[in-house]
Order: sequence, then C-alpha cells, then structure tokens
Amino acid sequence: MTDETTTPTRPGPRWGTLSWGVILLIIAGLAITGSLVDPALITGTVVLWSIAAVGGLIVVGAIVAAIIRAASQRA
Repeated sequence: MTDETTTPTRPGPRWGTLSWGVILLIIAGLAITGSLVDPALITGTVVLWSIAAVGGLIVVGAIVAAIIRAASQRA
C-alpha cells in the first residue's frame, strides 16, 4: 500500500545549468566590457574587483533563494 500522507519532494536546483549560466554571463560581461572600454584601462585590479562583484551577486542570489524557499516551506 502507498502512504498518501507523504508529499512529493521538490527537485533541487540543476547545478549544471546554473554553472553554465554563470560561465556564459561572465564571458558575455567580458565581451561587453572589451567592446565598450579601452583595453588599456583593464588592469589586474579591475579584474579582481569584477570577480569579487560577480561572487557577491552569486552570494546575494543564494541568500534570496534561501529566504524564498524558507518562506514557501512555512506556508
């Protein structure tokens, strides 16, 4: 017999899709930056801050997703 009180589990995130999405966004950002900004202005510091900004956006996205998931599980 089946237990009708259990709820189906929600599938988790597709990490492959997320990884490829982030990689493609980084490549697109580099392409846009390269076409709009003089390449002589792009120094190691600019690259470092750009990587830090992308990492920060990923962390903020993960926090928002966790808050939304927690709120939907309470409801």
